[in-house]
Amino acid sequence: MTGLDWRRGPSFGTLCDVVASDKLVCVTGAGISSGLPQKLDPSKKLPQWSELLELLFLRFELRLPTQDRDDCRRLLRLDTDKSSAKEWPTGPELILCASILRKVDPAAFDLAFREAVTNRDGSFSPTHKLLLDLKPAGILTFNYDSGHENAAALAGIALKPMLPSTEAELVEALKTGTRPFYLKAHGSLDSALELVLTQESYREVLVKSPTYRAFVQNVLTNFSLLFVGFRISDPDFDAFIDAVAYQFGSPLRSHVALFHDRERSVDDIALRRRYGIHVLYFSDFGDVPHILSEALSTPGPVLQRHLQRSLSTQRQDRDAAHAHFMTLGLAGRVCASNALRSGIDTLVRASDHFALSEVAYSLGIIDAKSNKALLMELVENAQHADLAGRALTVLRPALLESDLPRLESWLEKFRRDPLPGPHADRIEKYIDYLLTYIPAKFRS
Repeated sequence: MTGLDWRRGPSFGTLCDVVASDKLVCVTGAGISSGLPQKLDPSKKLPQWSELLELLFLRFELRLPTQDRDDCRRLLRLDTDKSSAKEWPTGPELILCASILRKVDPAAFDLAFREAVTNRDGSFSPTHKLLLDLKPAGILTFNYDSGHENAAALAGIALKPMLPSTEAELVEALKTGTRPFYLKAHGSLDSALELVLTQESYREVLVKSPTYRAFVQNVLTNFSLLFVGFRISDPDFDAFIDAVAYQFGSPLRSHVALFHDRERSVDDIALRRRYGIHVLYFSDFGDVPHILSEALSTPGPVLQRHLQRSLSTQRQDRDAAHAHFMTLGLAGRVCASNALRSGIDTLVRASDHFALSEVAYSLGIIDAKSNKALLMELVENAQHADLAGRALTVLRPALLESDLPRLESWLEKFRRDPLPGPHADRIEKYIDYLLTYIPAKFRS
């Protein structure tokens, strides 16, 4: 698939449902930051892993022993036309190359590495912003830069980074379910601690940090992951899948990875079948923000099915739909509300009082406070008792003392002109109850 064809594949539907859920965690790699300007030289962009190691190889090449130099050239495929994914270095090969280069001069290597991946102050990409718009439960990044922090600061979102070594913070996050959590899995440029980038440091963080492993296991077990900014051959993606996900067995949830078309291979079969990772391919990196934005406003197949079930004449179908609505995250609730709202005018014209009453009830289940104005309007203009009754039953958590005069006017109106319907007598009871409940709630 190319261009906008990503909408047609099943993976886009999976992405929409993952984004709508309350269990979304974004896992990000270098690709989302590769267009950011470097701090020391804003005319240059942050490199991706393979590009960075090629630059570092050129810098340290003359100081390498002959065999190490030849090994690095072969590991980086410097004499190969990397026109397809198969010709790019694998994750383990890139990690091995970094280990060889760092041994030449650890201090100089670390300084050059940090300079190359430090972004200009305040900079972030559209993808950084869109990921925050998804309202995820957390972000787990393998990047060292401050793109996520910068996007969050501009949006007024508190995003405090945790590191694998900050055990107390990881334990607290596990206990309290901190949201959104923000884990910089391979270190941060704001920390003096060694960054994770060699075989030794990868082994250190995976084997010698039990709290970090427990945190990652919790994420893998209880959340759906969205991988953005990786190549299939990225060392971060390789290590995460092979060394961590493999140890935790079969996937319990569906995950989604966004990869460029040039990464297309049969590897996506193993990712889907062994790890539950559905691959969505795109043809241009500029598509990524559009894909995420589209997923925010598109009900996936699971949500779409429950939206339809919410209008069913069968009580068990509606109950199942309402139960699913309660599992939606902030983004999912907005998406579901908008989908239901879009059909109201059609139902009003058709005088479909049953469907209108069920739409009102579902809007209240999804988010009574954000849908309050519409629910109040539906009660105000109701032509049938079912609609007014269903709306009143879900308005309770959103009502304030300032709404009491309007409730009193409704009581007078519906006493004077009762609405048609078999349950018209309940409207007065609902309003009487609310007139008693609301003052009591705010007094307590």
